[in-house]
Amino acid sequence: MEQARITLLSSPQPGAIGICQLRGPATRRLLERLTGESTWPPGCLRLVDLEAIDRALAVLLRDDWAQLMVHGGPRLIQKLLDRLIDLGAVYDADPPARQLFPEAASDLEADVLSNIARAASPAA
Repeated sequence: MEQARITLLSSPQPGAIGICQLRGPATRRLLERLTGESTWPPGCLRLVDLEAIDRALAVLLRDDWAQLMVHGGPRLIQKLLDRLIDLGAVYDADPPARQLFPEAASDLEADVLSNIARAASPAA
């Protein structure tokens, strides 16, 4: 069965925004089921309703890669992750940084981007 992997890109600490990345062959199908939207042009940022969870920004970057940007409360993010798992996604807490940031020019740059994204504050 086709699956999508989900990873939290932002800090697990409370914040304004939480970013969840979906990747894998079932990414588009998961977006459709979660949002009720059937058309996902790549690169088109949308404001969508995520069932009864939140109103969020969502973007399909490629057929196998998307990001959901929700409010950053830990309970809300956990509800989103739980719902995606219910829909068939697999939680991947710590994938290699290169998988999360394929735009990076090197492994080092990917590691830096990953650590900056998960920092609890600018001072961190």
